[in-house]
Amino acid sequence: MEKNVLNTDLTGKVAVVTGASGTLCSIFAKALARAGAKVALLGRNMDRLKELADEIEAEGGIAKGYTCNVMNKANCLQMAEDVLADLGLREQN
Repeated sequence: MEKNVLNTDLTGKVAVVTGASGTLCSIFAKALARAGAKVALLGRNMDRLKELADEIEAEGGIAKGYTCNVMNKANCLQMAEDVLADLGLREQN
């Protein structure tokens, strides 16, 4: 894994990055993962989100992509539930 440029430890935290399929936000997502965060990647291009999640995981991080329209409240609420379940913020049976 590359250097943690954030100079902070985010181990045990979950970061949600909107627009993660874009160039700038994908760089932010990688930096958060290198700092130890589990990263929820939100965007409209699931192929790119999957590719980015694979890149992060190849470096030893944890990431998962989610398609989400941030202008749709119901979609955002469902995505939040999915992130909470998938990235370990809720006890799983």
